[in-house]
Amino acid sequence: MKQYQFSYKLWGHRNHPKVFFLHGFLGSWADFKTIIEILDDRFCCLAVDLPGHGQTKILETSPNDGINETAESLIALLKYLDFTPCHLIGYSMGGRLALYLACHFPKQFKSFILTNPR
Repeated sequence: MKQYQFSYKLWGHRNHPKVFFLHGFLGSWADFKTIIEILDDRFCCLAVDLPGHGQTKILETSPNDGINETAESLIALLKYLDFTPCHLIGYSMGGRLALYLACHFPKQFKSFILTNPR
């Protein structure tokens, strides 16, 4: 399994409903900054730089690297941060990953929203 050092930002109060944001290709957590600033008084928001983007570092690779390894690493991060169950929002490439997460780890999410560029 690939090992990552995820770069992420956390906003809002931990006792509010949790929302997890996954950005699109060539993006970063900052893509959601505007919407998070609107939501952070009512929600606890987590946005992460996906592997190969932003400040997330790939520490170790294996021949089996793929979406399932990325998904398992994100689930491990969510558990480490005590951020489950949460609502999941994925944009473009992050939407594909969000769909994979929702299908393979449904108990970790209350709902999910997939969005795509215009």
